[in-house]
Amino acid sequence: AKEGSNLCGMAAFITWVEDIKDENNPGQNEDSNDNQINSRNALTDWNDLSSQCDKVINGGLSGGKSMTYPKRVELACNLETARYLPLCVLGRLKHGYHFTLKSVVKDTAVTFVTEKVGGTHVSADQPFAAQGDWLQLLIQSSDLENFYSKVSCLDGDNINLPFKLHFPRFTITVVQDVEQLKS
Repeated sequence: AKEGSNLCGMAAFITWVEDIKDENNPGQNEDSNDNQINSRNALTDWNDLSSQCDKVINGGLSGGKSMTYPKRVELACNLETARYLPLCVLGRLKHGYHFTLKSVVKDTAVTFVTEKVGGTHVSADQPFAAQGDWLQLLIQSSDLENFYSKVSCLDGDNINLPFKLHFPRFTITVVQDVEQLKS
């Protein structure tokens, strides 16, 4: 299916960190340890990814982790994972549904949503919401075409990795070696 999918999530080589920029030194990054907790949570249960996605969208994971709202985030994934992002837009986000990439390298997940997805913890003012290692990332419907255009460029055969996609409040770095995602 070129124009749609009922696939709400998939296993992926992906990770994310909060991007904290020092406003006095814009080139300096510091990683936040808040979203790199190694505690076991619902992300370790592969048997029911769909209901896990719905549970987070409709109210979060259990375990007492509070919701945080990063100002900027950096995502990293391998090329195979990045090539599913156009499907994420065409098959899910354009139709008002979420799409979750659950990491196979660590207990991390990223759920892409638009403002049309109900029960999220994100807004135009707070486009990222994190509960432990699970990130909700808002892409405004008005920005979907731009996002789609940028991620579609990864379909070619001659991609020099690492490759970085820049968006107003987040970046996606596509790496060759999945070992880079484990750190």
